[in-house]
Order: sequence, then structure tokens, then C-alpha cells
Amino acid sequence: MVIARRRLLIADDDAALRETLCEALEDHFDVVPAEDGEHAIECLDREPADAAVFDVQMGEVSGLDVLETARRRELVLPTLFMTARPTDEVLRRAAVLGGSPVLTKPFPLLSLIESLCEVLTRAYGREAVPAGLSPDRN
Repeated sequence: MVIARRRLLIADDDAALRETLCEALEDHFDVVPAEDGEHAIECLDREPADAAVFDVQMGEVSGLDVLETARRRELVLPTLFMTARPTDEVLRRAAVLGGSPVLTKPFPLLSLIESLCEVLTRAYGREAVPAGLSPDRN
């Protein structure tokens, strides 16, 4: 049985970080890059994603705002947040939106991969984690 690749939306206004994350994950996902929160919402309007990695601060529309929009539209969107400033408000909003993990920038790529595996498993079950992505699934 062939399992379809999961679609992963990555939104960050830092082009270098966005490109690094896309390149690191493109062997395991159909990666869709978005340059900011507004673009991320446009991407979700065109085709929903199976999971997302969002920067918290991206101009007028934050990553938290994007996930709130997805929830209002009743989309299932397991999400991992990244921020340089994990304030109590950011952590509270992430928790209200479903307990989404928040990584503090800068972070090792392995931390992002482990957290992404965690949100995929929580949302879809262990089989949702692509083989070769998680250290214990190789």
C-alpha cells in the first residue's frame, strides 16, 4: 500500500529560515512555503495542509492568527510554532488553539523534527510520521 505524502505548510517571513526548513523537510513532505501569515491563509484556501510550521510574528497576520482562521473554518491543522520571544501570551494562545508546541528560535533542526513528529502522531497516529524522519522509525 502506498501512503500519500503529507502536505506541510511552512510560513516564516525570514526567507533564509523558511528556505532552510523547506529544504530539510522536502524529502519527507510536499512542502508549501509561505512568506507571511496572509500568504499562508491563501495557501490554505487553495488546498488545505496536513500540518504546519508557523512563525509567530509575521507582520499583520501572525502564525497564531493563521491557526485561528483555520480553526474557524473547521480545518484540522496540526501546527508547530516558532518564535524568538515565547511570551506568556504566545504560550497561552498556542495552548488554547490545541496545545501546539512552541519552539524558541534559534533551535536545532532535530528539535523541530521531533516536535513535528509529535504533532503528526497526536493528530493522525504513528503511521503519519514519514519513515526516515523520526529517529526511531528508520
